[in-house]
Amino acid sequence: MPYLESVGALGELQRAGKIRHLGLSNVGVEQIELAGTVAQVVSVQNRCNPFERTSFLDGTVEYCTRHDIAFLPHSPVGGHQSHRRVTADPTLSRVAERLGVSPYQVCLAWLLRCSPMMIPIPGASRVESARSSAAAADLLLPAAELETLNVAFPTAPR
Repeated sequence: MPYLESVGALGELQRAGKIRHLGLSNVGVEQIELAGTVAQVVSVQNRCNPFERTSFLDGTVEYCTRHDIAFLPHSPVGGHQSHRRVTADPTLSRVAERLGVSPYQVCLAWLLRCSPMMIPIPGASRVESARSSAAAADLLLPAAELETLNVAFPTAPR
């Protein structure tokens, strides 16, 4: 089994002290559990944002939360070209307007509230974008706004 062999080789390096932490990318619960049989997994990095919620819906985020595995959503505001969906989305835009922040900040703040193990990794080509993204960590989403976002972007199977 190539996947288990690859992760197993990393597990051997981990046990030998050559690598300290092992993270996986683009995996689901079954792959995380399988990797856990041969190595200690400390993080999972999957594409995840309000529009691409597979990691929520298939239980990956919940699994990581229960097992203290950091979950790093890449493309948390949509990715290279898809980030425009965040500003075009009526729910994110309305919540952002009510809170006096950008839809990007709302998107990141929502992700951060979905799990204590969630560490979004947005890209930024401008300093002001990086500062705006960092400010999302301090954005408190009132319960009513959080509920609005959770209804618009369900994180559990229906």
